[in-house]
Amino acid sequence: MRWLFFLLSVTAFAKRRSIRRQVHRLKFGLKEWRARQDLAALHRIAACMGWDHLYHNCITARVPGEDAVLVAGCGHSFAEVTASNLVKVDMEGNVVDPSTGPQKAVNVAMLSVHMAVYADRPDLQCIVFHNQSDHVAVAAAAEPYQFMPLTEAMALVSFLVAPAPQPYEGLIVSPQQRKRVASAFGNKHKIVFLQNHGVLVGGASIAEAFWNAWTLDAGCKQQTKLLATAGGDTRKLSRISDAVIQSVHNDVAAAREAVANIGKLEFEARKRLLSADSFLD
Repeated sequence: MRWLFFLLSVTAFAKRRSIRRQVHRLKFGLKEWRARQDLAALHRIAACMGWDHLYHNCITARVPGEDAVLVAGCGHSFAEVTASNLVKVDMEGNVVDPSTGPQKAVNVAMLSVHMAVYADRPDLQCIVFHNQSDHVAVAAAAEPYQFMPLTEAMALVSFLVAPAPQPYEGLIVSPQQRKRVASAFGNKHKIVFLQNHGVLVGGASIAEAFWNAWTLDAGCKQQTKLLATAGGDTRKLSRISDAVIQSVHNDVAAAREAVANIGKLEFEARKRLLSADSFLD
């Protein structure tokens, strides 16, 4: 009887969850609901990989077909983010979904930076902010220790990196500061280092933003370890030649043109490794 009661309880729970998801899908619309599920998954993946910083880091994505953005509410750790508790805000940072409630405050300071980038770059659909130790170490490094093409991971994303880091000006609160950060992306770069602070990573989809962020994360970790191994002496490190870097750029560019959604397979594979599917709620 205990096993029967357990099975009935599990079945009832699964039915309630399925109904709840169907209600949310009808409420938000299919495209937005899928974007919410993918962005929630990216938060959970970021938590697993140590990309979160309490709840202060910021990952955002555009709402398909709307001048609005999805962002986690203040106070939610990345591991607590779900599709339904993401907050929809307009391009000014105002909450536009009344059902999220007034308690759903957002990190306006960092969110406003994302908004400035979205305004300048309509091709970017998702932005990830990294400020873990290895990212900050690379961002704070002066020449010749700034982002260097020392490994394949670094070569794969080096053509996405803006050539000069954005100087640190304290908290990014003024419209002029936000504009300078957005302008650093230019019309083709997807990665901008914020000196002494961290790095912004964009993508044409949530999956691509994950792929770019994951590859950059690997590259920054490799660089800090290599520099430590060499005692900070870059002469002891083997840099990839400019000719090979250009060849990698050409190959990656050709691959990106041939693939409709960069990073989709990797992102879906990483989603399947999540220990629970509660992010879908």
